[in-house]
Amino acid sequence: MSLSDLTALPATAKQVGAYAMATIDLDSYGSRDDLVTAARAITAKRGTINRHMARARRAGYAVRPFMPGDHLTAMVAIHRSKPFRDRKPLQGEFYNADAKTLAAMVATTNGFCPQHNETYWGIFLGAALVGYICLTRLGNTATYRHIMGHGEHLRHGIMYLLHYELAAALLADRPPGLRYLANGVFARRPLDPPSQWQTHALFTPFYLLYADDHCVSLPAEPPMPGFAEGLLTLKQTLDAPWPEAVEIGNQLSVSPAWLAALHRAWIVENTRAPGLHMNILRAGPYPPPDALAPLTSGLFPMEALAGIGSVRAVLSSDTRGLDTLLPLRARNLQPVYVEHGNEAELAALRETYPDTWTYGTATQGTSADLWIIEPTDTNDIARQTKAWRGSAACRLIISLTESDFLALDCPNPTAPQVATSLGRLAAGTVTCSGIFFRHGAPEETRWVVLEKT
Repeated sequence: MSLSDLTALPATAKQVGAYAMATIDLDSYGSRDDLVTAARAITAKRGTINRHMARARRAGYAVRPFMPGDHLTAMVAIHRSKPFRDRKPLQGEFYNADAKTLAAMVATTNGFCPQHNETYWGIFLGAALVGYICLTRLGNTATYRHIMGHGEHLRHGIMYLLHYELAAALLADRPPGLRYLANGVFARRPLDPPSQWQTHALFTPFYLLYADDHCVSLPAEPPMPGFAEGLLTLKQTLDAPWPEAVEIGNQLSVSPAWLAALHRAWIVENTRAPGLHMNILRAGPYPPPDALAPLTSGLFPMEALAGIGSVRAVLSSDTRGLDTLLPLRARNLQPVYVEHGNEAELAALRETYPDTWTYGTATQGTSADLWIIEPTDTNDIARQTKAWRGSAACRLIISLTESDFLALDCPNPTAPQVATSLGRLAAGTVTCSGIFFRHGAPEETRWVVLEKT
Protein backbone atom coordinates (compact mmCIF):
# COMPACT_ATOMS: atom_id res chain seq x y z
CA MET A 1 0.00 0.00 0.00
CA SER A 2 1.26 3.47 -0.82
CA LEU A 3 0.86 6.58 1.28
CA SER A 4 -1.84 7.85 -1.10
CA ASP A 5 -3.72 4.53 -0.88
CA LEU A 6 -3.87 4.91 2.88
CA THR A 7 -5.09 8.50 2.81
CA ALA A 8 -7.92 7.49 0.46
CA LEU A 9 -9.40 4.93 2.89
CA PRO A 10 -12.64 5.92 4.65
CA ALA A 11 -12.37 6.34 8.41
CA THR A 12 -14.95 3.57 8.97
CA ALA A 13 -12.79 1.14 7.00
CA LYS A 14 -9.79 1.90 9.18
CA GLN A 15 -11.84 1.38 12.35
CA VAL A 16 -12.56 -2.28 11.50
CA GLY A 17 -9.20 -2.90 9.84
CA ALA A 18 -10.62 -3.25 6.34
CA TYR A 19 -7.89 -3.51 3.70
CA ALA A 20 -5.29 -3.68 6.48
CA MET A 21 -2.85 -6.57 6.62
CA ALA A 22 -3.30 -8.99 9.51
CA THR A 23 0.13 -8.44 11.03
CA ILE A 24 2.30 -9.39 13.99
CA ASP A 25 5.07 -6.96 14.85
CA LEU A 26 7.83 -9.36 15.92
CA ASP A 27 9.54 -6.53 17.78
CA SER A 28 6.64 -6.68 20.26
CA TYR A 29 7.63 -10.16 21.43
CA GLY A 30 11.01 -11.12 22.75
CA SER A 31 10.59 -14.89 22.96
CA ARG A 32 8.28 -17.90 22.80
CA ASP A 33 7.27 -17.17 26.42
CA ASP A 34 5.97 -13.76 25.38
CA LEU A 35 3.83 -15.39 22.68
CA VAL A 36 2.44 -17.94 25.13
CA THR A 37 1.61 -15.22 27.64
CA ALA A 38 -0.17 -13.13 25.00
CA ALA A 39 -2.07 -16.17 23.69
CA ARG A 40 -3.30 -16.99 27.19
CA ALA A 41 -5.07 -13.62 27.45
CA ILE A 42 -6.45 -13.26 23.93
CA THR A 43 -9.75 -15.16 24.38
CA ALA A 44 -12.69 -14.61 26.74
CA LYS A 45 -11.90 -17.93 28.45
CA ARG A 46 -8.26 -17.41 29.35
CA GLY A 47 -5.89 -20.05 28.06
CA THR A 48 -8.15 -21.47 25.34
CA ILE A 49 -5.50 -21.16 22.63
CA ASN A 50 -2.83 -22.68 24.83
CA ARG A 51 -5.08 -25.63 25.61
CA HIS A 52 -5.63 -26.17 21.85
CA MET A 53 -1.87 -26.29 21.31
CA ALA A 54 -1.27 -28.55 24.31
CA ARG A 55 -3.89 -31.00 23.03
CA ALA A 56 -2.20 -31.09 19.63
CA ARG A 57 1.21 -31.78 21.20
CA ARG A 58 -0.20 -34.60 23.36
CA ALA A 59 -1.70 -36.15 20.22
CA GLY A 60 1.77 -36.34 18.67
CA TYR A 61 1.68 -33.41 16.20
CA ALA A 62 4.99 -31.68 15.48
CA VAL A 63 6.02 -28.65 13.39
CA ARG A 64 9.02 -28.45 11.07
CA PRO A 65 10.08 -26.96 7.70
CA PHE A 66 9.68 -29.21 4.66
CA MET A 67 10.28 -29.33 0.93
CA PRO A 68 6.92 -29.19 -0.88
CA GLY A 69 8.11 -31.43 -3.70
CA ASP A 70 8.43 -34.27 -1.16
CA HIS A 71 4.80 -34.03 -0.01
CA LEU A 72 2.73 -33.17 -3.08
CA THR A 73 0.20 -35.98 -2.59
CA ALA A 74 -0.33 -34.95 1.03
CA MET A 75 -0.81 -31.31 0.04
CA VAL A 76 -3.46 -32.29 -2.53
CA ALA A 77 -5.18 -34.42 0.13
CA ILE A 78 -5.20 -31.43 2.50
CA HIS A 79 -6.74 -29.21 -0.19
CA ARG A 80 -9.47 -31.74 -0.98
CA SER A 81 -10.27 -32.71 2.60
CA LYS A 82 -13.03 -30.11 2.92
CA PRO A 83 -15.31 -28.89 0.09
CA PHE A 84 -15.78 -25.49 1.78
CA ARG A 85 -13.31 -23.10 3.35
CA ASP A 86 -14.39 -19.84 4.97
CA ARG A 87 -17.98 -20.85 4.08
CA LYS A 88 -17.13 -20.84 0.36
CA PRO A 89 -16.12 -23.50 -2.16
CA LEU A 90 -12.36 -23.90 -2.39
CA GLN A 91 -11.06 -21.39 -4.92
CA GLY A 92 -7.75 -20.80 -6.65
CA GLU A 93 -5.59 -22.69 -9.14
CA PHE A 94 -3.05 -23.65 -6.47
CA TYR A 95 -5.61 -25.28 -4.17
CA ASN A 96 -7.43 -27.11 -7.00
CA ALA A 97 -4.31 -28.46 -8.72
CA ASP A 98 -3.45 -32.14 -8.91
CA ALA A 99 -0.03 -33.36 -7.76
CA LYS A 100 1.60 -33.02 -11.19
CA THR A 101 0.37 -29.44 -11.69
CA LEU A 102 1.25 -28.54 -8.12
CA ALA A 103 4.80 -29.81 -8.65
CA ALA A 104 5.35 -27.22 -11.38
CA MET A 105 3.98 -24.44 -9.16
CA VAL A 106 6.18 -25.14 -6.14
CA ALA A 107 9.23 -25.72 -8.33
CA THR A 108 9.38 -21.96 -9.03
CA THR A 109 10.34 -21.34 -5.41
CA ASN A 110 13.95 -20.24 -5.07
CA GLY A 111 16.20 -19.03 -2.29
CA PHE A 112 18.69 -16.93 -4.21
CA CYS A 113 17.76 -13.74 -2.37
CA PRO A 114 17.78 -13.88 1.45
CA GLN A 115 15.09 -11.18 1.65
CA HIS A 116 12.80 -12.46 -1.13
CA ASN A 117 12.09 -16.18 -1.05
CA GLU A 118 9.59 -18.85 -0.05
CA THR A 119 9.78 -21.54 2.62
CA TYR A 120 7.25 -24.18 3.65
CA TRP A 121 6.39 -25.07 7.23
CA GLY A 122 4.33 -28.14 8.00
CA ILE A 123 2.58 -29.82 10.90
CA PHE A 124 3.09 -33.57 10.89
CA LEU A 125 1.56 -36.56 12.61
CA GLY A 126 4.46 -38.94 12.45
CA ALA A 127 5.65 -38.74 8.84
CA ALA A 128 2.28 -37.56 7.50
CA LEU A 129 1.84 -33.89 6.55
CA VAL A 130 -1.58 -32.69 7.80
CA GLY A 131 -1.26 -28.91 7.49
CA TYR A 132 1.15 -26.33 6.09
CA ILE A 133 2.03 -22.68 5.65
CA CYS A 134 3.86 -21.29 2.63
CA LEU A 135 5.85 -18.34 3.99
CA THR A 136 6.86 -15.68 1.45
CA ARG A 137 9.61 -13.26 2.51
CA LEU A 138 9.23 -9.76 1.07
CA GLY A 139 11.80 -7.41 2.55
CA ASN A 140 11.00 -6.75 6.21
CA THR A 141 7.74 -8.76 6.02
CA ALA A 142 7.05 -12.50 5.84
CA THR A 143 3.56 -13.30 4.57
CA TYR A 144 1.42 -16.43 4.72
CA ARG A 145 0.95 -16.96 1.00
CA HIS A 146 -0.84 -20.30 1.47
CA ILE A 147 -2.18 -21.76 4.70
CA MET A 148 -4.37 -24.85 5.07
CA GLY A 149 -4.98 -27.81 7.35
CA HIS A 150 -6.53 -31.22 6.72
CA GLY A 151 -10.23 -31.20 7.59
CA GLU A 152 -10.00 -34.33 9.73
CA HIS A 153 -7.27 -32.86 11.93
CA LEU A 154 -8.42 -29.26 12.42
CA ARG A 155 -10.40 -30.09 15.57
CA HIS A 156 -7.13 -30.99 17.31
CA GLY A 157 -5.90 -27.39 17.14
CA ILE A 158 -3.18 -28.13 14.60
CA MET A 159 -3.26 -24.73 12.89
CA TYR A 160 -2.79 -22.85 16.15
CA LEU A 161 0.19 -25.05 16.95
CA LEU A 162 1.63 -24.60 13.46
CA HIS A 163 1.23 -20.82 13.54
CA TYR A 164 2.61 -20.29 17.04
CA GLU A 165 5.56 -22.65 16.50
CA LEU A 166 6.44 -20.83 13.28
CA ALA A 167 6.24 -17.43 14.99
CA ALA A 168 8.36 -18.75 17.88
CA ALA A 169 10.97 -20.07 15.43
CA LEU A 170 11.22 -16.68 13.76
CA LEU A 171 11.71 -15.03 17.14
CA ALA A 172 14.35 -17.54 18.23
CA ASP A 173 16.37 -17.19 15.02
CA ARG A 174 15.24 -13.92 13.46
CA PRO A 175 16.24 -13.66 9.77
CA PRO A 176 18.19 -10.41 9.24
CA GLY A 177 15.90 -7.49 8.44
CA LEU A 178 12.63 -9.30 9.23
CA ARG A 179 10.16 -7.43 11.42
CA TYR A 180 6.57 -8.27 10.43
CA LEU A 181 4.64 -11.54 10.06
CA ALA A 182 1.48 -11.07 7.97
CA ASN A 183 -1.50 -13.20 6.95
CA GLY A 184 -3.60 -11.51 4.27
CA VAL A 185 -6.38 -9.01 4.87
CA PHE A 186 -7.46 -8.63 8.49
CA ALA A 187 -11.11 -7.80 7.71
CA ARG A 188 -13.04 -7.33 4.50
CA ARG A 189 -16.14 -6.05 6.27
CA PRO A 190 -17.26 -5.32 9.87
CA LEU A 191 -17.27 -8.44 12.08
CA ASP A 192 -15.70 -10.52 9.31
CA PRO A 193 -15.62 -14.14 10.65
CA PRO A 194 -12.04 -14.91 9.49
CA SER A 195 -10.79 -12.04 11.63
CA GLN A 196 -11.57 -14.14 14.74
CA TRP A 197 -8.85 -16.66 13.86
CA GLN A 198 -6.52 -13.77 13.04
CA THR A 199 -7.15 -12.25 16.46
CA HIS A 200 -6.64 -15.58 18.25
CA ALA A 201 -3.33 -15.91 16.40
CA LEU A 202 -2.24 -12.44 17.71
CA PHE A 203 -2.59 -10.74 14.32
CA THR A 204 -3.75 -7.13 14.44
CA PRO A 205 -4.64 -4.73 11.58
CA PHE A 206 -1.62 -2.92 10.17
CA TYR A 207 -1.51 -0.62 7.15
CA LEU A 208 1.95 -1.48 5.81
CA LEU A 209 3.52 1.16 3.59
CA TYR A 210 6.07 0.01 1.03
CA ALA A 211 9.40 1.75 1.39
CA ASP A 212 12.09 -0.49 -0.06
CA ASP A 213 10.58 -2.70 -2.74
CA HIS A 214 9.50 0.13 -5.02
CA CYS A 215 11.83 1.80 -7.48
CA VAL A 216 12.45 5.43 -6.47
CA SER A 217 12.78 8.05 -9.21
CA LEU A 218 15.07 11.07 -8.66
CA PRO A 219 15.07 12.58 -12.15
CA ALA A 220 17.53 15.22 -13.28
CA GLU A 221 14.75 16.70 -15.43
CA PRO A 222 12.47 18.11 -14.13
CA PRO A 223 14.85 19.31 -11.44
CA MET A 224 14.51 18.66 -7.74
CA PRO A 225 12.20 21.16 -6.00
CA GLY A 226 13.68 23.86 -3.84
CA PHE A 227 13.67 23.67 -0.06
CA ALA A 228 10.55 25.80 0.51
CA GLU A 229 8.54 24.28 -2.37
CA GLY A 230 9.42 20.75 -1.27
CA LEU A 231 8.45 21.26 2.37
CA LEU A 232 5.18 23.01 1.50
CA THR A 233 4.22 20.35 -1.05
CA LEU A 234 4.92 17.51 1.35
CA LYS A 235 2.94 19.16 4.12
CA GLN A 236 -0.08 19.75 1.89
CA THR A 237 -0.13 16.31 0.22
CA LEU A 238 0.52 13.80 3.01
CA ASP A 239 -3.21 13.45 3.75
CA ALA A 240 -4.42 13.75 0.15
CA PRO A 241 -5.31 10.92 -2.27
CA TRP A 242 -2.76 10.64 -5.05
CA PRO A 243 -4.70 12.42 -7.86
CA GLU A 244 -5.34 15.36 -5.54
CA ALA A 245 -1.73 15.31 -4.32
CA VAL A 246 -0.46 15.45 -7.92
CA GLU A 247 -2.65 18.47 -8.63
CA ILE A 248 -1.33 20.25 -5.54
CA GLY A 249 2.22 19.41 -6.59
CA ASN A 250 1.64 20.79 -10.08
CA GLN A 251 0.38 24.04 -8.61
CA LEU A 252 3.60 24.29 -6.57
CA SER A 253 5.80 23.30 -9.55
CA VAL A 254 6.71 19.90 -8.08
CA SER A 255 6.57 17.05 -10.58
CA PRO A 256 4.78 13.74 -9.79
CA ALA A 257 8.13 11.92 -9.77
CA TRP A 258 9.62 14.23 -7.16
CA LEU A 259 6.36 14.24 -5.20
CA ALA A 260 6.54 10.43 -5.05
CA ALA A 261 10.17 10.66 -3.96
CA LEU A 262 9.26 13.07 -1.14
CA HIS A 263 6.49 10.74 0.01
CA ARG A 264 8.89 7.81 0.03
CA ALA A 265 11.43 9.86 1.98
CA TRP A 266 8.71 10.64 4.52
CA ILE A 267 7.89 6.94 4.93
CA VAL A 268 11.55 5.96 5.32
CA GLU A 269 12.11 8.86 7.70
CA ASN A 270 9.35 7.61 10.00
CA THR A 271 10.68 4.04 10.00
CA ARG A 272 14.45 4.37 10.24
CA ALA A 273 15.96 7.72 9.17
CA PRO A 274 14.86 10.77 11.19
CA GLY A 275 15.23 14.06 9.30
CA LEU A 276 15.66 12.38 5.91
CA HIS A 277 13.47 14.61 3.75
CA MET A 278 14.91 17.78 5.33
CA ASN A 279 18.46 16.55 4.70
CA ILE A 280 17.68 15.84 1.05
CA LEU A 281 15.94 19.14 0.41
CA ARG A 282 18.67 21.16 2.14
CA ALA A 283 21.33 19.47 0.00
CA GLY A 284 19.56 19.96 -3.35
CA PRO A 285 19.65 19.98 -6.30
CA TYR A 286 22.26 17.17 -6.13
CA PRO A 287 22.13 15.57 -2.67
CA PRO A 288 25.36 13.76 -1.76
CA PRO A 289 25.46 9.98 -1.36
CA ASP A 290 25.31 10.13 2.43
CA ALA A 291 22.02 12.06 2.28
CA LEU A 292 20.53 9.65 -0.25
CA ALA A 293 21.76 6.44 1.39
CA PRO A 294 18.65 5.83 3.58
CA LEU A 295 16.53 5.62 0.41
CA THR A 296 18.35 2.51 -0.78
CA SER A 297 16.82 -0.92 -0.30
CA GLY A 298 20.14 -2.63 0.44
CA LEU A 299 19.31 -5.43 -2.02
CA PHE A 300 22.30 -5.09 -4.33
CA PRO A 301 24.18 -8.43 -4.53
CA MET A 302 27.27 -7.25 -2.66
CA GLU A 303 28.80 -10.74 -2.77
CA ALA A 304 29.18 -10.26 -6.53
CA LEU A 305 31.79 -7.57 -5.80
CA ALA A 306 34.17 -10.11 -4.25
CA GLY A 307 37.53 -10.04 -5.99
CA ILE A 308 36.51 -7.06 -8.15
CA GLY A 309 38.82 -4.08 -8.63
CA SER A 310 37.37 -2.09 -11.55
CA VAL A 311 33.75 -1.62 -12.62
CA ARG A 312 31.92 -0.40 -15.71
CA ALA A 313 28.32 0.71 -14.95
CA VAL A 314 26.02 1.32 -17.92
CA LEU A 315 22.84 2.90 -16.52
CA SER A 316 19.54 3.91 -18.08
CA SER A 317 17.26 4.73 -15.14
CA ASP A 318 16.62 7.99 -13.29
CA THR A 319 17.22 6.47 -9.84
CA ARG A 320 20.44 8.47 -9.26
CA GLY A 321 22.46 5.26 -8.87
CA LEU A 322 20.88 4.44 -5.50
CA ASP A 323 21.11 0.68 -5.91
CA THR A 324 23.97 0.57 -8.43
CA LEU A 325 26.59 3.23 -7.65
CA LEU A 326 26.11 3.67 -3.90
CA PRO A 327 27.27 0.08 -3.22
CA LEU A 328 30.38 0.72 -5.34
CA ARG A 329 31.15 3.88 -3.40
CA ALA A 330 30.65 2.00 -0.12
CA ARG A 331 33.36 -0.46 -1.20
CA ASN A 332 35.66 2.38 -2.36
CA LEU A 333 36.10 0.68 -5.71
CA GLN A 334 38.50 2.27 -8.21
CA PRO A 335 38.43 2.78 -11.08
CA VAL A 336 34.71 3.04 -11.86
CA TYR A 337 33.44 4.02 -15.31
CA VAL A 338 29.88 5.38 -15.37
CA GLU A 339 27.82 5.67 -18.56
CA HIS A 340 24.30 6.98 -19.12
CA GLY A 341 22.45 7.63 -22.37
CA ASN A 342 20.83 10.80 -20.98
CA GLU A 343 23.23 13.74 -20.67
CA ALA A 344 21.26 15.41 -17.85
CA GLU A 345 21.23 12.17 -15.83
CA LEU A 346 24.95 11.69 -16.46
CA ALA A 347 25.62 15.23 -15.25
CA ALA A 348 23.61 14.54 -12.07
CA LEU A 349 25.63 11.38 -11.44
CA ARG A 350 28.87 13.31 -11.97
CA GLU A 351 27.75 15.87 -9.36
CA THR A 352 26.78 13.12 -6.89
CA TYR A 353 29.61 10.57 -6.98
CA PRO A 354 33.42 10.76 -6.62
CA ASP A 355 35.29 12.99 -9.03
CA THR A 356 37.91 10.25 -9.27
CA TRP A 357 35.45 8.14 -11.26
CA THR A 358 35.15 8.49 -15.04
CA TYR A 359 31.82 9.53 -16.57
CA GLY A 360 30.51 9.00 -20.07
CA THR A 361 33.51 7.30 -21.65
CA ALA A 362 32.20 4.00 -22.99
CA THR A 363 35.42 2.72 -24.52
CA GLN A 364 37.57 3.26 -21.43
CA GLY A 365 35.52 0.99 -19.19
CA THR A 366 35.20 -2.08 -21.37
CA SER A 367 38.23 -3.79 -19.80
CA ALA A 368 36.86 -3.50 -16.23
CA ASP A 369 36.61 -6.65 -14.08
CA LEU A 370 32.85 -6.26 -13.63
CA TRP A 371 30.10 -4.83 -15.82
CA ILE A 372 26.81 -3.61 -14.31
CA ILE A 373 24.14 -3.13 -16.96
CA GLU A 374 20.65 -1.61 -16.98
CA PRO A 375 19.51 -2.60 -20.50
CA THR A 376 16.91 -0.52 -22.28
CA ASP A 377 15.17 -3.38 -24.16
CA THR A 378 15.64 -7.00 -25.26
CA ASN A 379 17.86 -5.95 -28.16
CA ASP A 380 20.09 -4.12 -25.72
CA ILE A 381 20.26 -7.24 -23.54
CA ALA A 382 21.59 -9.21 -26.50
CA ARG A 383 24.04 -6.48 -27.49
CA GLN A 384 25.41 -5.93 -23.98
CA THR A 385 25.74 -9.60 -23.01
CA LYS A 386 27.52 -10.39 -26.28
CA ALA A 387 29.88 -7.44 -25.80
CA TRP A 388 30.60 -8.55 -22.22
CA ARG A 389 31.22 -12.15 -23.33
CA GLY A 390 33.83 -10.90 -25.80
CA SER A 391 35.50 -8.53 -23.32
CA ALA A 392 38.11 -9.10 -20.63
CA ALA A 393 35.52 -8.65 -17.84
CA CYS A 394 35.00 -11.78 -15.75
CA ARG A 395 31.57 -10.99 -14.33
CA LEU A 396 28.32 -9.29 -15.37
CA ILE A 397 25.47 -8.04 -13.21
CA ILE A 398 22.46 -7.29 -15.41
CA SER A 399 19.05 -5.94 -14.42
CA LEU A 400 16.16 -7.88 -15.98
CA THR A 401 12.45 -7.14 -15.69
CA GLU A 402 9.55 -9.58 -15.67
CA SER A 403 8.97 -8.71 -19.33
CA ASP A 404 12.62 -9.45 -20.11
CA PHE A 405 12.35 -12.90 -18.55
CA LEU A 406 9.25 -13.62 -20.61
CA ALA A 407 11.10 -12.60 -23.78
CA LEU A 408 13.93 -14.94 -22.75
CA ASP A 409 11.38 -17.75 -22.32
CA CYS A 410 12.06 -17.84 -18.56
CA PRO A 411 8.71 -16.86 -16.98
CA ASN A 412 9.79 -18.48 -13.69
CA PRO A 413 13.54 -17.93 -13.89
CA THR A 414 16.00 -20.42 -12.49
CA ALA A 415 19.77 -20.14 -12.72
CA PRO A 416 20.21 -22.90 -15.35
CA GLN A 417 17.41 -21.52 -17.54
CA VAL A 418 18.75 -17.98 -17.41
CA ALA A 419 22.32 -19.14 -18.12
CA THR A 420 21.13 -21.06 -21.19
CA SER A 421 19.06 -18.16 -22.56
CA LEU A 422 21.67 -15.46 -21.96
CA GLY A 423 24.48 -17.73 -23.14
CA ARG A 424 22.61 -18.09 -26.43
CA LEU A 425 22.40 -14.29 -26.73
CA ALA A 426 26.05 -13.89 -25.76
CA ALA A 427 27.17 -16.48 -28.31
CA GLY A 428 29.07 -18.38 -25.63
CA THR A 429 28.49 -20.45 -22.52
CA VAL A 430 27.96 -18.61 -19.24
CA THR A 431 27.08 -19.55 -15.66
CA CYS A 432 24.37 -17.83 -13.64
CA SER A 433 25.67 -17.60 -10.07
CA GLY A 434 22.65 -15.83 -8.63
CA ILE A 435 19.27 -14.20 -9.22
CA PHE A 436 18.48 -11.44 -6.73
CA PHE A 437 15.37 -9.31 -6.20
CA ARG A 438 15.91 -5.66 -7.14
CA HIS A 439 12.47 -4.04 -6.83
CA GLY A 440 8.81 -4.92 -7.38
CA ALA A 441 7.36 -1.75 -8.87
CA PRO A 442 6.61 -0.49 -11.41
CA GLU A 443 7.56 -3.99 -12.65
CA GLU A 444 9.26 -6.84 -10.83
CA THR A 445 12.95 -6.58 -11.59
CA ARG A 446 15.88 -8.78 -10.57
CA TRP A 447 19.64 -8.69 -10.67
CA VAL A 448 21.21 -11.60 -12.56
CA VAL A 449 24.90 -12.37 -11.93
CA LEU A 450 26.75 -14.09 -14.78
CA GLU A 451 30.21 -15.61 -14.92
CA LYS A 452 32.16 -16.70 -17.96
CA THR A 453 32.82 -20.41 -18.43
